[in-house]
Amino acid sequence: MTRRFLIAVIVLAVLAMPLAAQDIKSGDSGLDTTLKSINIQASADIGSFTVQLSADFGVKQAQLQTWMKAEKLQPAEIYLMLELGRVANKPPATVLGVYKKNKGKGWGAVAQAMGIKPGSPEFKALKAAAAKRNQKLKAKKKK
Repeated sequence: MTRRFLIAVIVLAVLAMPLAAQDIKSGDSGLDTTLKSINIQASADIGSFTVQLSADFGVKQAQLQTWMKAEKLQPAEIYLMLELGRVANKPPATVLGVYKKNKGKGWGAVAQAMGIKPGSPEFKALKAAAAKRNQKLKAKKKK
């Protein structure tokens, strides 16, 4: 009986891991919810998602794949990194470097280190862009 219980707990833990991996901490609950949704939508069709990001941000798909594999970034984190770079007028490599230095503090700390303060026009633009991206992904899924 104990062995079955232990196996069941392990199976549930393994199944829950992808859901836990989708949590992205930005310091703003609304943005976090949007990013989680982006992750879900992107994971359903990662190929299409990377094509869109490549076209929208001028980054090669191979680079996006490298960030996912080598840096272990989730799709929404890659999107956020690219959007932060756009808003802060910094290249993705700079944003990634700031992320690596502040990884334990979350994406909110990265945004602040890039000069994007909570409640600022830049932060509001970042949230609006993420919401628009999320809606675009949801609309594409319905087609």
